[in-house]
Amino acid sequence: PLEVWSANSEAYHYPFVVRNPYNSASNLDYGVGIKLQLDDGNENKWASIAYEADSSYGNSGDLKFYVDGATNSTARMTLQHEGNLGIGTTSPIAPLHIESTINALADTDEPENCHLLLRNAANDTNEGVGIGFLISAQTDDIGSSIVYKRTGSNAKGELRFNVKTNTTDDGVISQAMVIDDSANVGIGTTLPSGRLHVENNSTGIIVANDQITGNAFEVF
Repeated sequence: PLEVWSANSEAYHYPFVVRNPYNSASNLDYGVGIKLQLDDGNENKWASIAYEADSSYGNSGDLKFYVDGATNSTARMTLQHEGNLGIGTTSPIAPLHIESTINALADTDEPENCHLLLRNAANDTNEGVGIGFLISAQTDDIGSSIVYKRTGSNAKGELRFNVKTNTTDDGVISQAMVIDDSANVGIGTTLPSGRLHVENNSTGIIVANDQITGNAFEVF
């Protein structure tokens, strides 16, 4: 129905612009956007993407995403000009801020009760899904990770905690702790045989109370 085409090679050339000429130093209740509507005569069936001013004269603003606009006047997702992305909040305070009244303890095995869900849809045992952590100018390795490994059908699995113990570029990370599919915790072992199984092949396991001088003992 509408095709906008341009051969301009400039990096920030916009062949199609939606503009609101209104401008104000004090009134920030204005913006410009695109409305998407299912046209069957029902005004409830629409969504929109809007750029809304948040400073004098619209010098900065937020990009907001609305759905079911006639019954929900609050943006479902907001990308602030600082770069913070909010889902369920219009005032994100972190690079990714997810807010919901969902109670994650209501039914702990139901994915819809989680505020964030990481899913591997392959449905294969011995595969994993996880989150990585990195503080580096390089992007070819990570410093640590938390990984869920599927060990059986119907999402049976274990939770692994991995850390990098070397300074090698693109070096491997090692599993430091696991909570296996029997709820056993293993530190220094990938196969815990009891509720808490700790292994160490060098110095013994040290138990200490820093508040009492000399109150420490080592298990070999």
